[in-house]
Amino acid sequence: MLGKVIKSYGLTGAVILVVIISVVFRFSGTNRFRPDAFRHALPSVDGKNIISSDKVVAMVGKKLVVRLDSIGSIDGIKDVLTISPSGILSEENISAIRKNKGPVLLLSGDPSLSARTWMLLAQKGVKEVYIISDKDDEEIKNKFRRDTLIKPEIIE
Repeated sequence: MLGKVIKSYGLTGAVILVVIISVVFRFSGTNRFRPDAFRHALPSVDGKNIISSDKVVAMVGKKLVVRLDSIGSIDGIKDVLTISPSGILSEENISAIRKNKGPVLLLSGDPSLSARTWMLLAQKGVKEVYIISDKDDEEIKNKFRRDTLIKPEIIE
């Protein structure tokens, strides 16, 4: 009698067992959406990921400058890695960046190129990535100004 029950529900039980094992492996694994994009993007909201070249010298640790184009250089830093933006995510370049035991400094003439590269590296989990920028910070003008040309209609 037990053999009949196992025979009739065996396939269903095997499928359920495989699904349960798959769910357990999924939630116990180490690679479950590991890079938290929101947490890695927080330094860009406050501007903590942007640093001027005169503050680079004062930074602690072995500094690695990643040049994204042929523009610019930093005096006093000998570890310079020139990478094209299209090749930044190759395994060779990512491992070279991760081997550095200090800040990674992105240098480019185009600020948007540096910002995109910063976000990619931050999402890959690379710590201490900064954008070198010597441009003056523009004050954000986000104050609400009332429109004086149109008067509100008064409904009576």
